[in-house]
Amino acid sequence: VTDRTIAVSRNRNPDHVVAHYMQPHFPSVKYPELGGKVNPEQNIWINSVWSSLREGELDHEAVYNGYKSNLTVVLREVELLLANTDFEDVVITADHGNGFGEEGIYGHPNERIHPCLRKVPWITTSASDTNKHSPDSYNRDSDDISINDRLSALGYIN
Repeated sequence: VTDRTIAVSRNRNPDHVVAHYMQPHFPSVKYPELGGKVNPEQNIWINSVWSSLREGELDHEAVYNGYKSNLTVVLREVELLLANTDFEDVVITADHGNGFGEEGIYGHPNERIHPCLRKVPWITTSASDTNKHSPDSYNRDSDDISINDRLSALGYIN
């Protein structure tokens, strides 16, 4: 995401860009055992980190540390992005929060509205390209994966 955003920003000089990082979503980069389990035949989650936390199968501190380590990974990428793009106004935010047991909420269920899900960071800053990073390039035409398969792999469709 970082390299592609840097390349697009430099080559196309857009007025605005949205870079959406999947982290800090699980699975945890540093603690992959916290990722839950997928039924490969049906491509659905049969056990998530959130249900394991709710059922007491995982320790709250371990899940929190996994979440925090993922956040650290993405914040390093954001730092690299800010040092290699030119934008006067930058917003760093999140699409949702997660519940860690508040009023029985774990993860981010769609059917609940709670401050732990809706209160997200909103940081404004700027970006100035130092040209110290050369992004890797990717041949998007060589990928045989369909858009639906990509969305499914990301968990957006079943």
